[in-house]
Amino acid sequence: MGTGYTHGVEEGRITDLKEFVLVCANVSDMKTLPKSEVSYHTKALEDLNAELNKLQGLTPTEINRLQDAHIKTTERQNKEYSDNKKLYVKRFEAMLAKVRKWEPPTPGHTQLKQFMIEQLEDGIKENSEVFQWKIPPKVKPSQYIKEERTRLFKDIEYHTNELRDENEKRAKENSWIIELFKSLGLKPPKEE
Repeated sequence: MGTGYTHGVEEGRITDLKEFVLVCANVSDMKTLPKSEVSYHTKALEDLNAELNKLQGLTPTEINRLQDAHIKTTERQNKEYSDNKKLYVKRFEAMLAKVRKWEPPTPGHTQLKQFMIEQLEDGIKENSEVFQWKIPPKVKPSQYIKEERTRLFKDIEYHTNELRDENEKRAKENSWIIELFKSLGLKPPKEE
């Protein structure tokens, strides 16, 4: 029985080496080269630059309001996260009690029961360790601007490097595809 790659050969539909090579390379239906789509990193860079521009025009009063809002948001997120974790533990404990009472129908089902107990105990353990986001201390507006600019520039550098790596990877992949087509005497897919 053929695989997805060899099925056409098995059925006699694929008898040409060129066609088989393209099927195995997953490029048999390719008309154009893959292009870089708007990536996560491109969008992140746009957002970070917008945030940086917005930051530069803030007044001290606006910065104080921004810090207050960030503190309230962090406190709310910490409470929601903690409440959710407690709810999950409660659900796991309720199910664990049911599993422990359950009598496996055969000795062969004992491993299943043990597996379910382990899964629920692991879930309880994981959800008992509640992470809390650090509530940032309120600082002077000038210090806030300095810290935010440092954070933004660090994030911009990270996403710029990731985007560059992504584009280099796409270029190498496209070059590989072009060379493959040329080696088979075929016209490579077009670039868009």
